[in-house]
Amino acid sequence: MSFTAFMRRLGAAAGAIVLPAASRGGPGAETWSIEAYREDVIARLKAARPDAMILRTADPAELSIDGNVIFLGNLFLEVAALQGAACDDTVARQAEKLIAITRGDPPVWRRPFDELAPSLLLTLVPANYPDFLMTRPFGDEVRVAVVIDRPEAIDFVPLEAAAEWGVSLAAVFAAAEANLDLAAAAVEISAFPGLAVDMPAAASVTDDVYAAAYLLSPVFRKRLADRLGSPFFVAVPNREILHAWPARAAASPCLARVARDHATKPYPRTGQVFIVEGGEPRAATEADFARVGP
Repeated sequence: MSFTAFMRRLGAAAGAIVLPAASRGGPGAETWSIEAYREDVIARLKAARPDAMILRTADPAELSIDGNVIFLGNLFLEVAALQGAACDDTVARQAEKLIAITRGDPPVWRRPFDELAPSLLLTLVPANYPDFLMTRPFGDEVRVAVVIDRPEAIDFVPLEAAAEWGVSLAAVFAAAEANLDLAAAAVEISAFPGLAVDMPAAASVTDDVYAAAYLLSPVFRKRLADRLGSPFFVAVPNREILHAWPARAAASPCLARVARDHATKPYPRTGQVFIVEGGEPRAATEADFARVGP
């Protein structure tokens, strides 16, 4: 199963799951969430590998082991509905697997650039992500990061990788954008949920780990322009949600939905709205809404 497919499944299961107390011990019921699961895994890893550098990332579905960023979402799905000894045994087995695959292995990004280039992608991350990662600014609240997309994990690329690969930062970002364009050319665009029927052209992408990142793709922006006309507004309130609507449409219901998703959905990215004009995105202003609105 692909990483995107894992994330689509996680989107349906990422909410807190309440299990009987017997499954985790202690009186009463306890909330078993992706955050609690990560803490359990970290505790086991630290006990088994006290020499390892184990860090929490800003995304609760990830952790970093000796520089390798590990995606936990698919592992959490294996245990989310288990109880008692079955749950504990499965988590223990997962932790042992993580220990085995990271002990002594160099980070994935140390492989040759030509080998990794087809797997490079762009993603949007919160602006407070570690500054040793390969990122560039985008808006006020997010940054563009380069990642290596693998079936079993997503690996963030550090700044030092470009020098080790012997290529420029521009070349790395260009390779990742080209791959994102390939993915964006085929991604499904659906109707904007929860809006009035008089806005049939409004569009959304949801339940895709790269939904927000598609805003970075010129190919995807062209697809939106063909559907919505130009200029148009885009919002990426969460990692797995992108909303877009025509500039001629009333903005209020769209903005309300964006604000609600940003406040309530997992993996928030930004409440900022962008306008795409002439094919390029920039932060929208009040003047933009006044100028192009109905």
